[in-house]
Amino acid sequence: MAFRIEDFKKTARKSSTTGVPASLYPHQMRDKKALAKVELAIRTFDGLVGRKRGELDAQVMVDFFGDHRIARGVVACLGAYYRYETQKFAQVASAEGAVRLENAGLRKPSEIRAHTYRDVNAHYHGFLTTKNRAECYAALSEPFGVTTYEWDQMMHLDAEQNQVLTRIGPVPSAKDVVALYNFHSLDTPLRRAQEIFISGLDLSSAQASDVRAFAESLVVRAHIGNEGTSVLLSDLDAASLLPRHAGRLSRCLMQMTQTYGHGYLTGHVDVTLSSKKMRLSLGPETFQTLLGKYRRADETTLRQRMAQGDALHKALLKLRVQGEAAGWRIKRSPEPILTAQGALLPDFRLTSPHGLEVLLSLGEAPVGDWMRPICTLSVTDELDSSLVFAQVKELMGERQEKPAEQSVPADVLALCDRAAAQGMVRASDAQRTLHLLDESPLIEWIRRTGDTRVRYIPGVGLCSEAMVAAIAGADRGDAIAA
Repeated sequence: MAFRIEDFKKTARKSSTTGVPASLYPHQMRDKKALAKVELAIRTFDGLVGRKRGELDAQVMVDFFGDHRIARGVVACLGAYYRYETQKFAQVASAEGAVRLENAGLRKPSEIRAHTYRDVNAHYHGFLTTKNRAECYAALSEPFGVTTYEWDQMMHLDAEQNQVLTRIGPVPSAKDVVALYNFHSLDTPLRRAQEIFISGLDLSSAQASDVRAFAESLVVRAHIGNEGTSVLLSDLDAASLLPRHAGRLSRCLMQMTQTYGHGYLTGHVDVTLSSKKMRLSLGPETFQTLLGKYRRADETTLRQRMAQGDALHKALLKLRVQGEAAGWRIKRSPEPILTAQGALLPDFRLTSPHGLEVLLSLGEAPVGDWMRPICTLSVTDELDSSLVFAQVKELMGERQEKPAEQSVPADVLALCDRAAAQGMVRASDAQRTLHLLDESPLIEWIRRTGDTRVRYIPGVGLCSEAMVAAIAGADRGDAIAA
């Protein structure tokens, strides 16, 4: 995922040397102030979990960062942790009503609409007035045990404004989101690169041959120069009138440098943005943003990885045709996974029919919390696709059996401890401590904790149950005395 050009914040400076393109400086978040703003954005997003898309005010995010391009970039990065999903019928109507609808073959909002339109065409001449709308919906919904309001809701559940925000996994950390933003800020020009030049390598003749073969598999030309110390990557389709596949050069660069890169790598990227030629300089800091602490993971060569990946891909596709992996989606060379700890370049992403994901990595995978189960395979062994697929399903089953991780920020839990000890924390103090604009995210977090020691009273604050009981007892005493 790269940023859209209109959401890409950058600085460009003209070069003093004739014939050299202007220098490009993508925006990077480096200071603690940016980290605090991202933390505030995460809390805002997490407070909206379970609410509809239309309830998010985009202007709030702009006010946080002071720049609409940065705000949109951060929102795009939060899309790796949050997504809008269409609600199920059981979330709108009763469980019994949802079962009746499913038994009748009405499983999606489009099928509810089709059923309604057929009835309107048959009994109301294809048009519903305000007066007979309630009558029509009542007649349609009554056999399924749902109300007219629920029927109207289910008809439009898949509308964009009615989609509900859900979170994938635990609450993300601000450092992970910042690492993802910085990566995509650099990856945006890399995906539009015409040429990438890297120096500081130490490739043997066999490794240089592997780099050429791997690049050719991505329709990229790799010219090895200076006895294996430099590589020039260029897109073979650059002069073609056919649509180009963005990301070939960046993927080739990251895979090559993660396998063979070491020492002090430098280089530059020539890119055209908005019809202007620019040059992005590459250095140790740039490579660390793209790949974390990049190193030679193991002795696996690119040629081995490519050959084993091709064979495994064909075998997995064959399993899907045979029915053993029916309904599964298999993606070769998916997007890199980024956290503050570094980058993971998986070789495959397998998605089950229920939407659960497992990443396959040929060779050693960097240690880190990638939010998804990782299946690491050795390329030196002959892989049995059936055994690999069984291992994937077993890994996915283990992830499903794990208890849900704590989904509440640590400082909210500390606030609960403080309220339980002191008796009460005022609403204004709680909002100031958590840097909240209103109390709605806090109410949701307190509900998620399930902490029986405290209770949040809107407009008052976070109170201990002992204080709530004391207040209730005092009120009863006053009433008796009166």
